[in-house]
Amino acid sequence: MEDADFIYKLRSNINNTQFVEMKPYENIERAKNFICRVKEDIAKDEVFFWGIELKNSGEVIGTICLWSFSKDNKRAEVGYELMEGYQKKGYATEALRGVLDFARKNLSLKCLDAITHEDHLASIRLLLKNDFVVLGYANQVMPDGEYGPEMKLFRKFL
Repeated sequence: MEDADFIYKLRSNINNTQFVEMKPYENIERAKNFICRVKEDIAKDEVFFWGIELKNSGEVIGTICLWSFSKDNKRAEVGYELMEGYQKKGYATEALRGVLDFARKNLSLKCLDAITHEDHLASIRLLLKNDFVVLGYANQVMPDGEYGPEMKLFRKFL
């Protein structure tokens, strides 16, 4: 719960939530509820969730996670978010590469998916830079999913 203020600050900023299908957080309670759900999912081995922090100060500037594992545990989705002032500075690249390394060494995943808005150019560049390939629009590739028509699906084979 010591990260509730950070999660609230991160997820209440409209610039941080403009490309995801989530309303900005309106109060700290929503952040606390999110943390409780993440802790429950971690306890059930359904998610890996990390804070992204600055090496020198330990200040938390974002999050990155592996979640939405397939039933056979061969595929998962990676998700990430950074505070507005820390975007486009290489922090997401470093965090994503660490998660990719973790997935290769510790999990039996065959591939990782990422879903991002077609207009979120920084996220698209991050994924392409790390050898993800675009499979198409998520709602066309996975018609049973609940993705809007502007969300693109990327995949990286491990």
